[in-house]
Amino acid sequence: MMRITKQYNDLYLLLATLFVWTIYAAFYDFFQNVHYASVIPGYMSLVGEAGLDFVAAGFAFVICKKTEVNKTFFMLLCVSLLAATLSDFIYNEVLNIHRITAFGIATDSLWDVPFAIFLTLQALAWGVLFFQNSKIMAKKFSVYIPYLIVGVTIFCIFTYGINWKINQLSTLGWYENIDTMMEALGFIFASFCLIQSRENGIKYLATGYLLVISSDFIIRYSVVTASLQPGNPMETTWTLGLLIMILGLFASQRIDLKKNY
Repeated sequence: MMRITKQYNDLYLLLATLFVWTIYAAFYDFFQNVHYASVIPGYMSLVGEAGLDFVAAGFAFVICKKTEVNKTFFMLLCVSLLAATLSDFIYNEVLNIHRITAFGIATDSLWDVPFAIFLTLQALAWGVLFFQNSKIMAKKFSVYIPYLIVGVTIFCIFTYGINWKINQLSTLGWYENIDTMMEALGFIFASFCLIQSRENGIKYLATGYLLVISSDFIIRYSVVTASLQPGNPMETTWTLGLLIMILGLFASQRIDLKKNY
């Protein structure tokens, strides 16, 4: 009975999260179409991304201090989200608030380097969670093959199936290649954990992260095709992914942290 009640509570929280995000996305779209208020979506993205990154990092830190298992996973989440806070703050300040689209590699590096750190630590975190839990690994390998294929396909399509307008061997090109590789790895391991975990906390965390990297793939498409513009609608789905990740961290605080996921 307690488990059923917990599932209903998590469902209500998820529905409330989706309701709040719907209002957020509606206002974002409204202000995008109001010329004198076009800067407001930039501030909404700043708060919705950098602000939620920082909140999620705080939740992960609290859980890391409390838990006896999967401590490495939550520690990596915390550090990665702090890196994302820095990256998203600078990115939104430059592109979505000041609406600067022509910038050099030095400016681009201010957010691309911490973002690459975020993606690398996220991929590592999900890999650690997957390999540390023997019950997850006990499943037949065939269960994971479709997700492995999708992850590799995403990497190949983005790397070789798109007509890049930037040099793949340039500094910016290397940033994009590294991001693509880390997002593909993160997709694979987060998907593995999503389908095998019995806890809503991990399921929401994985779902939220998959939304974040899916949004980023679309945003980065405009980067590699040299068509980057302020106010990309995918900024709102990025915020939704972070909201669901925070919901997952909140749910993880209420479970028996002495048990594996």
